[in-house]
Amino acid sequence: MPVGILGVRVQPGDVLADRYELGAHLGKGGMGEVWQSNDLTLRRAVAVKVLLESGIDQEMMERFRREARVGARLQHPGITVVHDFGQYEGQHFMVMELLEGTDLARHLKRHREGLPADKVKGLPVAEALDLVGQAAEALAAAHEQQVVHRDLKPANLFLLRTGRIKICDFGVARTVQATGPLTASGALIGTPPFMAPEQWRGSKDVGRPTDIYALGCVLYALLTGNPPFLPEKESLPALMVAHLEETPPPLRSVRDDVPPHVEQLVAAMLAKEPAMRPDAETVAERLHSPVTVAPPVKTPPPSHPVNKSQEPQPPGSGGSFELAWTGREPLHGFAEEVPAGTSSDVAELIPALWLISLGLVIVGVVELLSNALPEISTSHSQLGLGLLGGGGLFAVLAICCHLAAVYSRRLGQVPSARPGWALYVGPDYIMTTSSTGRREFTWDNIKEVTIRDLQDAVPYRFTALFVKPVRRDSAVTQAPAGWPVPKVWRANDIGHPVCVLGPMTHEQRTQLSQALANHGGARWSRD
Repeated sequence: MPVGILGVRVQPGDVLADRYELGAHLGKGGMGEVWQSNDLTLRRAVAVKVLLESGIDQEMMERFRREARVGARLQHPGITVVHDFGQYEGQHFMVMELLEGTDLARHLKRHREGLPADKVKGLPVAEALDLVGQAAEALAAAHEQQVVHRDLKPANLFLLRTGRIKICDFGVARTVQATGPLTASGALIGTPPFMAPEQWRGSKDVGRPTDIYALGCVLYALLTGNPPFLPEKESLPALMVAHLEETPPPLRSVRDDVPPHVEQLVAAMLAKEPAMRPDAETVAERLHSPVTVAPPVKTPPPSHPVNKSQEPQPPGSGGSFELAWTGREPLHGFAEEVPAGTSSDVAELIPALWLISLGLVIVGVVELLSNALPEISTSHSQLGLGLLGGGGLFAVLAICCHLAAVYSRRLGQVPSARPGWALYVGPDYIMTTSSTGRREFTWDNIKEVTIRDLQDAVPYRFTALFVKPVRRDSAVTQAPAGWPVPKVWRANDIGHPVCVLGPMTHEQRTQLSQALANHGGARWSRD
């Protein structure tokens, strides 16, 4: 049973500060243990971190307070929110948002084999770039508030079930303006495989570039399965020498499907001199740009001068192709805005309906008023009531049309923040990855693949990859990867859209066409 700093037993059912009821014990870290809890006041699930008894001293207490202050100060979707801070019978605790998912250290451990197509260690390239790009955005927000984390590592980056990254554990964070030793004892701060050279030297100049170096180590680890420096004996002296003096193996020498510009970015992030490293905003921007993951497809020269340019290549020949989009690209960069359809047609009826309604009401009122004259028969009164009823009916129709137009416009609105997606074309299958999961379309179940325009319920026309399956099944009833609004699509005579094609360079489009031709053969239709 967990024990507090004063020997007070903390257990499920305890209510801290007459508000936070402890539930399941979630885990234990360097400074505290975390409990799933219930906020009895606001009736919401929260996480409560309780300071541990072991090794408690004034320095650890200050770190715990600092983590709470920093978490409450930084407001960003990529940073864990701190709700409250207090004491329970002398035991300090912190209340945070409850996160559901796993940290990147465990996520990487479960995915060391990567995609079936490449059989390399580490995460798929597109996923790794998206995760670190999100972390860089959150880090940029912290740096803007003059806060430096100082201990970024996969274990401190939490991956929610929604795909969102959260930076956790600001216990050793400090402000940019802070001076003095890193700790009261002058000990080093950080996790050795992810520590920057200035941390190893014990320099006081630990600032924003220190976090960039650590984030570069994280990206290197996500792509290759290991940090850039990990000696076999994992001795601290060897690690220190490596981080201070050695250059890590280039990314593409370890994993050849990493884009060259990503290799250059990571090398810049791991520069020995802090001034040579890019800032967090630049890292996020470069990681969130459209990325061709596979190297260009190269066609070997013919062994004899026979002209085969008109003959289709057999399926499965040539290299693979992968492209990832972040969901943050402006729509005008890859979509054509088109006039609204049904919503605008319905909207045009509204003024006419209101005019008819108003006219009927006016005539009805006149008829009713004229009934007050003795020479007017009661039939006028009945006519007036009928006209008023008709005016009311047209008014109801106008209101219904207005609501229909508003609802239709809402359906057509494209959210500004959209989840990212990716496309992979390989020798065995076409694969898409999006917020709804990963879908595979094997070549033996593809009758035809083509690129066509796609437009439905939104005021934009996209270009999408269509697949006509040999056998129609439930695998092709979902929205295509990258489609901006909820929608269920079903295969028809022209096939099923499986992936929206975001912004692409001419070279990327050429590579995609080559991959489809090489692996699809006669199935690839350029129409």
